[in-house]
Amino acid sequence: MVSREFIYFVIWVFLSVALAFFLFAKIKFFKKPAGFLILFLTALLSVLLHNLIYALFDFEEALFFIITFLSLGTGISLFWIWLIGILRKKAAIILAIGVLTVIFGLFLFLPKTETEEKETSIDSGGKLCNDLCGDGVCQETVCMATGCPCAETSKSCPEDCKE
Repeated sequence: MVSREFIYFVIWVFLSVALAFFLFAKIKFFKKPAGFLILFLTALLSVLLHNLIYALFDFEEALFFIITFLSLGTGISLFWIWLIGILRKKAAIILAIGVLTVIFGLFLFLPKTETEEKETSIDSGGKLCNDLCGDGVCQETVCMATGCPCAETSKSCPEDCKE
């Protein structure tokens, strides 16, 4: 079965390549190296703004997050279009296909970490935490951020916290 992450990745690649071809065909600026360099700078600025908003307001906004990924993917695609246009050889096309194949292969076959496979649950305080009950370690003292292990007691996880 195809994972949800892979489907999102395919959608991102498709949108990025389609946007790159559109920009390359319709706007002369994007036919030059400055076009993809501006997109890389846009991605960097969007990452900074996204993280600044999160740091100041403790709020996960989506706009700069989406801009980051679209400008980064479009910039990479424009770079390949520019490179193939400069070289105009079959070697550039083969290289591009090879790089994309390696990226897809890495995405598909990289193993998930143990924390990604564990279930996420809500602790008594109402925060999201990773349920690590059954890992052989009693998680009595834990951090309070989202994604940290859930606190375990002899009642909530008797197999890890033996009295």
